[in-house]
Amino acid sequence: MANLILSTVNFSCYDEHAHQVSFSQSKSIRAPLRNTAYNSNRGQNMTSLKYFRYESPFSRKLVSSKKQNIYSHLVRSVSRQANTIENEGQMKELAEFLKEDLQHLFDDQGIDVSKYDEKVTFEDPLTRYDSIQGYLFNIQFLRRIFEPDFVLHSVKQTGPLELTTRWTMGMKLGWFPLKQWYMPQFLFTGTSIMGVNPETGRFNSHRDTWDSIQDQEYLSQEGVIDLIKQLVQLYKTPDLQTPDFKVMKRLRSFEVRTYEPFIVAEAPMPVSSRGVESTTPGGPSSKSAFQSLAAYIFGQNSKSEKMSMTTPVFTTSSSTEGAPTMQFVVPSNSARVADCPFPLGSEVKLQKDPGGEFAVLKFPGEVTTELAEKKAGELRLLLKNCGYECTPGYRLARYNDPSTPGFFRRNEVFIELLNFEL
Repeated sequence: MANLILSTVNFSCYDEHAHQVSFSQSKSIRAPLRNTAYNSNRGQNMTSLKYFRYESPFSRKLVSSKKQNIYSHLVRSVSRQANTIENEGQMKELAEFLKEDLQHLFDDQGIDVSKYDEKVTFEDPLTRYDSIQGYLFNIQFLRRIFEPDFVLHSVKQTGPLELTTRWTMGMKLGWFPLKQWYMPQFLFTGTSIMGVNPETGRFNSHRDTWDSIQDQEYLSQEGVIDLIKQLVQLYKTPDLQTPDFKVMKRLRSFEVRTYEPFIVAEAPMPVSSRGVESTTPGGPSSKSAFQSLAAYIFGQNSKSEKMSMTTPVFTTSSSTEGAPTMQFVVPSNSARVADCPFPLGSEVKLQKDPGGEFAVLKFPGEVTTELAEKKAGELRLLLKNCGYECTPGYRLARYNDPSTPGFFRRNEVFIELLNFEL
């Protein structure tokens, strides 16, 4: 009985009849091989044990062609498992690399091209390149023409040689000459599927997908229409402080946002005799609540402090818990309610909004109660079709003053999501 000397790695081998023999890390292994022959005359299996000896994995002392096949199988098995272990470590390193490197996607430092093949292919629904030079050109084009804001959410391994990132990217034309009245803005969320070349260990493919479309092919009709629809949106958003949030997903008709906690001043909106509150600017209940909140912001508080204006103005619906209210966002100079100037009148209360995940539907025009209810119903139906769980009621957000023309106004309805996962 001889010794089989192999590399010190974990592997499995099989005889020619697929009987598995497992080996653990060792420098010297006894390896019995089972030869089974069938005697048709006797109707019996005749089994014998043979042993073979190799001085090294590359030994040329092969006793028979069968043993040569077994030896080749051993080498392939060891090689496959060694490559798997090596690939797993390599993919973890590349994932950590992307988490760091993509923070510099649009800054002066830029990405580290040493991790990309020269012939790396890049494709999204609007653009396509087949070299690292084209890839870098696309990055610089977006950086120079737009003002990209890239947020990386996650990097995950989705295949033996594949990593997938999830991201949000906003862009605007900051140099646009008419930006005082209209600022073209674009927002995309989606994934980047990054393929790795097994021979070089570098990225050799990069394909982007958008959450807002189904057809992800290059120059898809959906992709072009999505871009044009964003281009012609005429919403005017005031340059005022607003609660901090991130857009996690932008789908075809609505967004999913994560809001950080923020403080609001709120005043009740009495329900009319018909049982319906007026969310229309200038309506009796809306006007009363607005005046109380404006007085607080402009100095009728314990510190006689005039605070800066914020946006949006929130209105809760009567279908949410409690009576409907109007809310102003308190400037974020104070992190706690206790640090804020407290109201002098009894109509205004301060509270901390816990934030959370919200589905948001944006629409223009002059808001009425009927329009707000209609848009909230549309959003709730979209959420149902997408399989999202949500809370009852909704919140209306208005961003503009009454002097802004209706087609420039930005209005949104918010519905809080339950158990949202990206």
